[in-house]
Amino acid sequence: MRRLLTLTLLLAASGARGQAPAPDTLALPSVRVEATRSEGGIARAPFSVAVIERGITERSANAGAGLETALRSLPGLFVADRENAALGERLIVRGQGYRSAFGVRGVQVVLDGIPLTLADGQAVLGVVDPETVRRAEIVRGPASALWGNGSGGVLFLDTVPPEDTATAQLTGGAYGLIRASGEGATRLGAGRVGLAVSRTERTGYRDYSAQEVYRARGFADLPLSLRADLRILAALEESPLLQHPGALTLEDLETDRRQAETRYVDSNSGKRSTQGQLSARLRAVTPEATYSATAYGIARDLRNPLPFAYIGVDRLAGGLRLSAERDLGPLAVALGADGAVQRDSRFNAPNENGEPGAVRDLDQLETVASGGLFARAGLPLAGPLRAEAALRADRVRFSADDRLLSDGDQSGSRTLGAFSPQVGLSYRSRGVLAFASFATGFQTPTTTELVNRPEGGGGFNAEVGPQRSSGVELGARGVILGRALVDVAVYSLVVRDGLAPFEGEDGRTFYANRERTTHRGLEAFAEWSPLADVRATATYAYSRLRFASAHGTDELDGNTLPGVPEHRLSARIRFSRGGFFLAPEASVRSRLWADDANTADASGAVVLDLALGHEGLRAGGATLLPFVRIQNVLDAQTVGSVAINARGGRYYEPAPGRGVSAGLSVRL
Repeated sequence: MRRLLTLTLLLAASGARGQAPAPDTLALPSVRVEATRSEGGIARAPFSVAVIERGITERSANAGAGLETALRSLPGLFVADRENAALGERLIVRGQGYRSAFGVRGVQVVLDGIPLTLADGQAVLGVVDPETVRRAEIVRGPASALWGNGSGGVLFLDTVPPEDTATAQLTGGAYGLIRASGEGATRLGAGRVGLAVSRTERTGYRDYSAQEVYRARGFADLPLSLRADLRILAALEESPLLQHPGALTLEDLETDRRQAETRYVDSNSGKRSTQGQLSARLRAVTPEATYSATAYGIARDLRNPLPFAYIGVDRLAGGLRLSAERDLGPLAVALGADGAVQRDSRFNAPNENGEPGAVRDLDQLETVASGGLFARAGLPLAGPLRAEAALRADRVRFSADDRLLSDGDQSGSRTLGAFSPQVGLSYRSRGVLAFASFATGFQTPTTTELVNRPEGGGGFNAEVGPQRSSGVELGARGVILGRALVDVAVYSLVVRDGLAPFEGEDGRTFYANRERTTHRGLEAFAEWSPLADVRATATYAYSRLRFASAHGTDELDGNTLPGVPEHRLSARIRFSRGGFFLAPEASVRSRLWADDANTADASGAVVLDLALGHEGLRAGGATLLPFVRIQNVLDAQTVGSVAINARGGRYYEPAPGRGVSAGLSVRL
């Protein structure tokens, strides 16, 4: 990885001149939006979908920040930043994914066309470098008719530069942040190639929260003919150090919010991981149809010492996605097939000061294989009124081969499946699209949720099954008064057989289908440019998320789901003049409940960030982009996330106080 950084800086020095910096924008593109799996995209999709694009000044000024900062202006997405690189951020869409103890659950995540959400429905985002995310697309609400398992929402991230570029950047800041990155993209014959690498080191806001992460990404766009092209993508992430500080009690939080949980420090808890992925996408466009085929493979090595166990996983995963779209007169039709396989060699052993003990408590090979077929059709009804319907069939098979036979053979298998329909109507008038839709979702347990059995031993927990969701929404998006872009939606959905985690006496997490919840809310986004050098954006979400039943009883009926604020608002205004820019941003949220019983909470929070810099100073043949970012200007003492239903009242994961970072980006 260190050599890759040097290689990219050399590529940057010899690459083509880059385009002028541009600010991030949000629009209603008529081009393809990958998250919708259709050509029409935002211009005609009859459900909630949004796109943001991030220019170089925003990406540079937020270098070193996490996905919460990068995706803050994306309507309908709540990113709970745990300030814990060993766990990663929790992504939540309309309440889906709120239970995730680590990684991402309930939201389909795709990076540059490679699914990060695997066959079992779980995604790990360590390979994503937030600085390189140029474009983000989101489908809000159940989308299993399009994407299958684990699609309570869809997040599609794009990092490939649209034009030739050559950039190197160095950033330093609070809490030991040191980051170096470089990117180059240039033409090669009739095609294009590019490479980006980065190294991020941080001691962390809290004690025992240091991280060291190396990332690399490369692409090659190769035209095969006037109508066909091939894109090859590769990505690599190596994290030799991700310390795990644990969560705090309220007393700990008030005494010293930067401390780590003692048992995590004493057991040398944390994570070491390496992940590589490779994909190839073949796309052909004819006058009659569009065809696409994507094949991908992922390899991951994980070593995860925790207070209760040392967990090791060696993973191989891959899949194939096929789709065809064609207009049959006024009828637009799409057909597709997805297949994926996941193979995890997993072991648990006693944690002996960060190393595995000699005796293993679990040793098994877990395999997940999934397949799905989908069809979608859209038809104009009368004038600007249009109908669309989709149906998907999924089948997922889990199997385990127990290699620890001292307590008997716990091998087994489970097969789960679902049919997922979706229907919608849209009406377009004067630049505004109004829509109504009904959609369904299907989410199997992950291998982690199935493998943890309260009675111990290997094999899968036969009592855990899939959860299902269904809901309706009404919304509108478009440009009004010629200057303001708006996106608003109201929704109501029900989640049945939700997976609820609970902790055993040893601190391990187990799961059961114990929940029925109702999710109702409103999402709004607005962007307005009153002057050429002033732009304001704001997103707001009201989320009324309630238990209808949980833990097998109605004792929690009416309680609020923990981990998600009822109200949240993000607002930013950007001023630019003479090349300089100033961008204050405020984030406001209501309180977070920390447990199902609603007996513990984290207070509401108001956080102000500020970014300033220059969009490009000429220095010989280079363009310099200096920047400064002040995080949490008012030094608010807030909680970024909560560990839901944590044992011993250790709910609180504090967010950082005031911090300043600065850097310089050089474009050639």
